[in-house]
Amino acid sequence: MDADELRRVWTSFFDAKGHTAVPAAGLIPLHPTAPMFTNSGMMQFVPYFLGEERVPFDPPRASSVQKCVRAGGKHNDLDAIGRSLRHLSFFEMLGNFSFGDYFKADAIPWAWELTTDVLGIDGDRVWVTVHTDDDEAEEIWADVVGFPRARIQRLGKDNFWEMGETGPCGPSSELFFDFGTDFGPEGVRPTPPPSSATSSSGTWSSRSTSEPPTVGCPTSSAGGSTPVPASSACWACSPVARRCTSPTP
Repeated sequence: MDADELRRVWTSFFDAKGHTAVPAAGLIPLHPTAPMFTNSGMMQFVPYFLGEERVPFDPPRASSVQKCVRAGGKHNDLDAIGRSLRHLSFFEMLGNFSFGDYFKADAIPWAWELTTDVLGIDGDRVWVTVHTDDDEAEEIWADVVGFPRARIQRLGKDNFWEMGETGPCGPSSELFFDFGTDFGPEGVRPTPPPSSATSSSGTWSSRSTSEPPTVGCPTSSAGGSTPVPASSACWACSPVARRCTSPTP
């Protein structure tokens, strides 16, 4: 499967789940709080996450294939480029977004369905991470998906997503593909800069902000807006960035 086919599969999968396929935004974001470059798929949806604008999708779900640049600020991969096959300054992010609609109970099983049933990735070579305090995500993976608890790892800040110092934030869950013991011990999660002892590479990440009615994170209240509880997920893909999920030599 090449990058073009992966884009088509992604969009088709989430279209069947009621998502509106939204065209990619430009690389220069327009929101006043945005960084210099679009660095993630959620960037164009910031006004919806913050409750500044009405979500125009019915149901309130969206998918996108977004070109991204990470060359400074919070998301800066420059130091890892050339030292890792998983880091690039320009890539595409495939995202699915829910604005106060579905949450972990749907997002996690859909991720597994897409990964194993649609893309044909061997589930026995996948590891899952959840946030240290996210019992709910682990229960969904284990009891709903049927994923072995022995391959679920708990992490701290690496599994907690934040839009910025204020704004939407919450625990995340990620999938990692294990390339085998030739590349390091089983289930070892890569940390940049990588070494030959790294055996797994991240492929999917799901981020969940606070569920209603509890908002458990600092949020922007500009203009009296109410942040929208939401969830999102993303993959990285492009003819240039397909190396992102390659093993580290």
